[in-house]
Amino acid sequence: MRRAFHCPENEGGEQCPKNKSSKERNPNRIRYSVMSDTQTALTTRTDAILHDLTSVYDVPVHITIDVGRLRLRVRDLLRLAPDSIIALKKPAGEPFEISINGVQVARGEVINVEQSSAIRIVEVHKPGGLTS
Repeated sequence: MRRAFHCPENEGGEQCPKNKSSKERNPNRIRYSVMSDTQTALTTRTDAILHDLTSVYDVPVHITIDVGRLRLRVRDLLRLAPDSIIALKKPAGEPFEISINGVQVARGEVINVEQSSAIRIVEVHKPGGLTS
């Protein structure tokens, strides 16, 4: 990205002569102007990043499904046994948070699939916001 120094004394915004030092151009501050097509550069870089991702498609990542959190006193913790029920503050049927490497990426709900529990994705977080 090319940038040009502008002289505040030039009302028309012309570039400062190159033979002046930065102190002569503006002793207090330098104002930058972007002189290239930023949008094209960003699009090109984004395409390159997405292409580079293909090399990591088979890398395993840690997925966490957060069903809830609560605090128990040690006394109550020691009383836990098979068939104990721990009530969560989250209402039944409300989606759970799904994180990858500690970053929340989606929300899901518990379903049964062939005698096993599974999670159905109901919302996916995108960089611009939440999408269903």
